[in-house]
Amino acid sequence: MRKKIISLLMGFLMVLSTSIPAYALDMWGADEDIVSYNSYNGSYYVSSYSTNTSFNTSFYSAVDEACYQWNNALPISIYSSSFNYALSYIYGGTFNQLSPYFPTLTTGDAGITVAVRGSLVDTVSYNGSTKEIYKLLSGAKAGIVEIDGFQYLPNYCTNVALHEMGHMFGWCGHSSFPWNVMYEHVSSLITLSSVDRGHLFQIYDAYYS
Repeated sequence: MRKKIISLLMGFLMVLSTSIPAYALDMWGADEDIVSYNSYNGSYYVSSYSTNTSFNTSFYSAVDEACYQWNNALPISIYSSSFNYALSYIYGGTFNQLSPYFPTLTTGDAGITVAVRGSLVDTVSYNGSTKEIYKLLSGAKAGIVEIDGFQYLPNYCTNVALHEMGHMFGWCGHSSFPWNVMYEHVSSLITLSSVDRGHLFQIYDAYYS
C-alpha cells in the first residue's frame, strides 16, 4: 500500500461473498470494506539503502516508534528481527533506490506496502454494510521514501512509518479523516488515534490465534 505525498491510489481486488455476516463490528475506520490480519507474529527486518545520514537517523527512529505504538495497539508481538527470521521487511531509500524492489512505486509516493492476502475468512457487518475479513498469507514488504527536503516536513518519517506498518498488519484502504495516521496524505501526526488502533484491534482480538 502506498502513501502518497499529494494523493494515494489504492487497488485491492475484492472477492464477493454471499455468506451472512456472523456478527456486527463495534467500529469501522477505513474507506474500503475489507480488512486483513496476520496469523503469525509481527517480526520485521529493517534496512536502508540511503546514504543520507540525516534520513537514516530519522528512518530507523521512526520505525522503532511505529513498532512501539503498534505493539501497544494490537494483541500480537511486534519486534525487529534478522533478515532470515523476519516475517516482514521495511526498507528506506530514495525513489530510485526502492523502485527496483517495489515495481508499482511512483514518483510522489511517500511510502508503499505490498502484502499478499489469502481467501476470504469471514464476513461481518457494520452499520448495515458487509465487511470482508482476510488472512494474510505471509508477511509484507514496506518502503519509506526519502524525498528532497524531507527534514523540513515535521515528523515525516514517523508519520509514514506508522501508516505503512498499519498496512503491514492488514489495514486496507485509508481513513477519510486527517486526524488519523491512516489518512491517505502525509501529515505531522505521530500518534495512533483510537480509530487507527481500534480498526485493526477488533479483528486481531476476534481472529488472531
